[in-house]
Amino acid sequence: KFVSVSNSAAELFKMSKEQLFEMGVKEISPEYQPDGSLSADVAMEKINEAINGGKPFFEWMHRDSEGVLIPCEVRLIRLTFGNKMLIRGSIHDISERKKRERLLRVQFTTAHVLSQSETIEECATRICNSIVKNLEWDFASLWMYDDTDQQLHYSNCWYASTPLINKFGQVSQSFRFSKGVGLPGQVLESGESLWIKDIQSHHNFPRAKHAMDAGLHAAFAFPIQSNEKTAGVFEVFSKEVKAPDEAMLTMFDAIGKLICQFILRKRAELEIRKSNERYKGLLNNIGAG
Repeated sequence: KFVSVSNSAAELFKMSKEQLFEMGVKEISPEYQPDGSLSADVAMEKINEAINGGKPFFEWMHRDSEGVLIPCEVRLIRLTFGNKMLIRGSIHDISERKKRERLLRVQFTTAHVLSQSETIEECATRICNSIVKNLEWDFASLWMYDDTDQQLHYSNCWYASTPLINKFGQVSQSFRFSKGVGLPGQVLESGESLWIKDIQSHHNFPRAKHAMDAGLHAAFAFPIQSNEKTAGVFEVFSKEVKAPDEAMLTMFDAIGKLICQFILRKRAELEIRKSNERYKGLLNNIGAG
């Protein structure tokens, strides 16, 4: 158990010092670390290393009183007071740094995927996959605008594979969204991103029942703009209630611009090919004449 706790530690774990004095590392850690190892086993290994004179410095996933996971850097050092030996742990919250790394990873993946793809549909699945895995959301999908019926049509999706989220994905494929209808339709109408903290209390969400069945809460959608028109909409969902995140909003805006540049580049390449074909046809006609 802990014998001394700083004010910053009590604030980090959202507990009083008195509460923490009744606990040890096990109580402020999830059962497993991100690599799948048992927290109790690894914690004992690190503590023994410090007891033997080492100064282990490592990343550790902690957990606060509300169950929220906190990525941290931890340094352990042995202290001796008379006949007593103590282990001092210095904990540094690295949540913001980890979030920035995840955001950059998604942007890099998006740029890389777009550089190797011919159509937006071809790369959409990999972009959705990157968003879900790196940003810890549970569902991502792409809707593309069809000029024929002036609606958004389902294109691709990726999700954390659970039966209920699978069902939500299957149901979503049958939907079409006009301007102002549902999350994609609202973004289509405004041309701006939209973040909903909890869709279960949102009035304009036709898939509400299916989202509730899947346990989805937070939702975010951003437009893919091309020549000042919305060519498509990306949407993502989480099983958690999430307040708007400025860093994530900025990142999604950057992704939207990357995709827009991709669409414009592919259109330009198509026009060049058509022009070359017309030129070849003209030369062939001259030669035949």
